[in-house]
Amino acid sequence: MNLEDALRKIDNGQMSEEAASGLREWVLDEPGALERLASTPAATSGSAVELAPPRPRQGPILSRTQLGIAGLLLLAAGGLSWYALRPGAAASFVTIYESQAEGAFKIGQVIPRGRHDLRPEDEIAMVFSSGARVELKGPGSFEIIDERNMFMHEGLLKARVDGRLGPFQVETPEGRVIDLGTEFTVARPRNGSTEVYVDEGSVRLEAGGKDRLLFEREAALVVAGEMASEDYLKHRFETPLDLHEIASANARAAVESSTGTPPWIDTWELSNSKPGDAPPVESGAFEIRGGVVTAGLTYSSGGYNLATSPHAIMTGSTLGDFECSLQVRSHRSAGTESRYLSFLMRLPDPDHGIETAYAGLSFLTESRWEDFFVGDGWFKSGLCMHEGTQEPGESRDLESPLGIPLGNKTVLVVLRIDPLKKVTDVWIDPPLGLATPPANADGRWQDVPKFDLLGLRSGRRVHEGGYTCIFDEFRMGSDWRSVLPLEASK
Repeated sequence: MNLEDALRKIDNGQMSEEAASGLREWVLDEPGALERLASTPAATSGSAVELAPPRPRQGPILSRTQLGIAGLLLLAAGGLSWYALRPGAAASFVTIYESQAEGAFKIGQVIPRGRHDLRPEDEIAMVFSSGARVELKGPGSFEIIDERNMFMHEGLLKARVDGRLGPFQVETPEGRVIDLGTEFTVARPRNGSTEVYVDEGSVRLEAGGKDRLLFEREAALVVAGEMASEDYLKHRFETPLDLHEIASANARAAVESSTGTPPWIDTWELSNSKPGDAPPVESGAFEIRGGVVTAGLTYSSGGYNLATSPHAIMTGSTLGDFECSLQVRSHRSAGTESRYLSFLMRLPDPDHGIETAYAGLSFLTESRWEDFFVGDGWFKSGLCMHEGTQEPGESRDLESPLGIPLGNKTVLVVLRIDPLKKVTDVWIDPPLGLATPPANADGRWQDVPKFDLLGLRSGRRVHEGGYTCIFDEFRMGSDWRSVLPLEASK
């Protein structure tokens, strides 16, 4: 189908899936098509365009590269903004280029000025003639002011703006976010607050007669005209609108045993083994393969002793990489609730000076892809964490070097995997005896690991000899206290 045929179908008020696909191609490939699209009756009247039901979207709405091209092409369409906003025009040129809103918003539809509602299942993406690209998720309500301004009454919004194309701003009842060339997310839940998260670049936040600059990986919360810092969440747009209310409810349920789910804990069982044995395949909650049973570790802090057993597992006792893999025998559905993991680790020679050595916990898929690692990495002195690699201990993207030297001692590592906020927090040697985690973690990974297996690993990238590590008291549980059981100090 050529451009003339598709434009004629838009003029007639009906557009097939094929024509919708063609429109997406024009947005990316033909600047002239945008200018001609603005002159169709649909563009000048703001009327909806009938489409076939949207196909399920398998990935991101559009890649950032494609979105950038779309914005530049809009700029190259010279005069388009004036045409859409000329005196007497019924709508600014704000066009939907992707939609998961069956029946409500159509691909190719030009959104008129004014207020529009989003149902809970609605998700749309639109491009402004100023070059701003905006994604919206319901439930919510938004208002188009002009090509550089919109108002968010409720909902989730992600905006991408090239600073060279001029300013773009989003207002909410609590304040105003002025884009300075960036990618940012705004959440406006029903509780009367505004959350702002900056993924790239910077924004200026104005509220209560004050203003504040936010930079990459910073966030703020505005309530009743007051601004406060907020934990940055990379995936806020993918989380529920009422995220913090759900998190608070989960926290209350965790401490109110009468209303919450009873705590659970999974651990291994090595009491019937002796040093030098291979661990039993069926060991407590796990199936274990690899490693060698050795004498157990102990750990004390703040007058408390961590409950320990007589035996542990040693890895890396042979040439090259040597791992102990753990597979949970019975998977538990955590829903939106967090899962906690804890373990002890000790390197016999932490000041090894071997740049290719590593030791730690890997989250592995069935294909042996390492989705996440925390431990002692050959690429960074001391404890660190990184994401995704097929080479043991090799960082594809070093997310956060914790910078904590191991020293010649036993180290306690605790992780919280939070599927609600889509983050993984790591604590190193946290104090014992607490009912809940310390407020500030030593490291945060802005994602949650995808895994089928857990690997306790130690070795060297080049096979010139083994590198041993002792792991003990591996526990997986539903809350902080369940993975850090105590023995009374003697």
